[in-house]
Formats: sequence, structure tokens, C-alpha cells
Amino acid sequence: MRFRVPQRFRRSAIGLDYGATTFRAAQLQRRGPLWIASRLVQSEHSPSESTPTNEEGAKEDSFFERLQLAGFHGRKVALALNMPDVEYVSLELPEVMLAQDPTQTKNAIRFEMERLISNHKGAVEIRHWRLPATNVPAPNALGAAASSSSITKMLDTTRRLGLTCTAVDSAALAQSRFAHVLRPPQPGRVRGVLDLGHVQSRLIVCIDNIPVLVRAVGAGGLILTQRISQSLKLSEKASEVLKREHGITVLGQRQRVAPEGSVLPLEMLNPVAHASTPVLSRVESSPTTQLGSTLFAAVRTDLSELASEIKRSYEYVLSCYPDRQAGDLLLVGGGAGLPHLYEFLGNALGIPVLRAEDCLQHSECRLRCVTTKNDPLDGYATVIGLALEE
Repeated sequence: MRFRVPQRFRRSAIGLDYGATTFRAAQLQRRGPLWIASRLVQSEHSPSESTPTNEEGAKEDSFFERLQLAGFHGRKVALALNMPDVEYVSLELPEVMLAQDPTQTKNAIRFEMERLISNHKGAVEIRHWRLPATNVPAPNALGAAASSSSITKMLDTTRRLGLTCTAVDSAALAQSRFAHVLRPPQPGRVRGVLDLGHVQSRLIVCIDNIPVLVRAVGAGGLILTQRISQSLKLSEKASEVLKREHGITVLGQRQRVAPEGSVLPLEMLNPVAHASTPVLSRVESSPTTQLGSTLFAAVRTDLSELASEIKRSYEYVLSCYPDRQAGDLLLVGGGAGLPHLYEFLGNALGIPVLRAEDCLQHSECRLRCVTTKNDPLDGYATVIGLALEE
């Protein structure tokens, strides 16, 4: 999927993502086995300004100035393709087709992909990667198709800003690399990465750090805000503030309690399998939790559907790899910071659910960075993954 220009410098290319509501960038440094996030920056904007045009280029110009002021080095960037700009299709192909001449394989997969894709009309760029072997009938490749015009538009913006694009990558692959550097997958486990975006939530299910399923699984942050707005008869702006500050609360549900600044081990984060652990306590009713419960009632249907789709996705992958077991789910994206979402999903799914921040102090974590409550690591998953050079 990814084409790289070899890097000779200690610093990585700048991972750059033109998100629906936020521009983000990251630059890393390599020190032995560790990756140091030397530069992280983001800039919020209105959704209508997320697609660059001649009239709307001022936001990109302003963001590029911020990159310079923030001390980013060089002009080499790696860009992200997000859904729905990229469509993923599971392919079950004859092994002889995958083993033949690469040009013939590429042409055969293009023919199959063009027959199956539904979201893209006109010229498309198509890539694929092999999936891990299994002993049951299952897809053996995952194809990705992106509109050529979308890629051209991104490259035009990059050139206009005087930057040099070294790679155009799918957000799914970038986020899977990010998850792997945070915490390598446990042997024999299926891992999920849930990207909670502005418009929709996207799930990447991985086997041995290889995405084997990528799909939209539910509502994004905007839909949840609109549900709260409609239920409580508030403006969307006020609803967004309530959602961010109070989150959701399921009264009677066990929630994680730990000393300030501590990091809980993974085996203590599953509210179902480890309900008796002393780091979990039941939520007591208070004005704050009552408000959280009211917010949960407004978005209950959407979150239940989200959990159901995640469960179905895990079950499907486990049916393709019956020798595996369900592993953890990592929350990333702008919506990952919704207070108490990970407890809800952990209870609903019965698996460990973590935010990126939970992994930073783990002994196997190979990423070092400094974040704040108002600017957490979750939102930088894509751009850090773009900047990674494994």
C-alpha cells in the first residue's frame, strides 16, 4: 500500500492528516528501539474547511506556519487517506493468482476490486496486502481502493505549501503501526483499533500487526453530540461541552479507579473478567453521575449499536482464525477521550479496552512523548503512525 522515499536522517518525515475538524502533524526521532515524538501539533477548524480549494487554502497556509513555529524540521511529509476516501475489500483469491508474476497479480486484483467497490466512481488507485495464513476458508488478501482525484487534491495542497510528499498511506495501516509501537500484540490474540472520528467510527482488526478487517462500525462524535442536543433541547455547542466534560455514566457499572498519574496493567482493565479486582468500584449516584447517566440515555442506542458491530467484527475474524482468541481494543481518534466510554465498551464486549494514554508507561511501549489532558495522545494515532519507519 505504501511507497517510501528512503530516509537518511534521524528525524522522520512529518506525518500530516487533514482531518474533518482538525489538522494534525507529528514528527519523530529514532533512538535505538524507541521512537521519540519530538513534535506534535494540531489545529481545529470547521468541517466545511477540511477540503482545500483555491478559496479555502488560508487554513492550510496558517497550519503550515504553525508547523514552522513549532519547530518541525524539513519539508518531507507523509499523508493519510481516511474512510470514505479509501474503501477496503476482503478478497478470497486463488493462491496461484497471488503467486504469479507481480504485474499479472496486480492486474487481476484490480479487475476484482473494480467489480466489488461501491463508493468510488472514475479512476481509482488500488493496492493490496496478503493476510496471515489460516486453516479454514477465509479471505487471503485485503484490497484498498482510493479515488485518484482525492489523492491528486492532497498532493496539490502539499505542493502549494512547498512540501514534498514521500508517501500516501491509509489511516488503517498507520494506526495499526501506532498500536504496535505502543504495545506489541499478545501472541495468539486478535487486536482491534477503534478510530472514533467526527462523522463515523472505524474499526481495524489486526492479526500479528496486519489489518485483516477494516470497516465503519457506527456513529462518530458529531452524531452523539446531535443526539444529546435533540434529547436535552440544547445547542450543539453546549451539548459538545457537556459531552466532553461529563461523558457517559451507566449507574451500577463498575468503573476504573486508580491513583492520579498511575497506569493500570492490562489484565486489570477488563471489567467483566476481573470484576472483583480492588481497582474497580461501582459508580455511586451523585449530581455529576446523574448528568452522565442522562447523557448516556441520549446516546444509548448509538453506543449499543457500536458495541454490537465491534463484537460481530471480532467474531467474524475469530471464525477465520479459529486458533486465536480475542485480545484488547485500543481507542484512538478525537472521540477516544469521551469520559467512561472505555468502561462501557469493556463491559459490553468482555475484553480489555484501553486508551493510548494507558499504554505509555508500559514496559513494552516503544513510544515516548509528552501530552496534556487538553491535547491527549489519542488524536495523534494516525500522524504518529505515518511518521513511523519500521
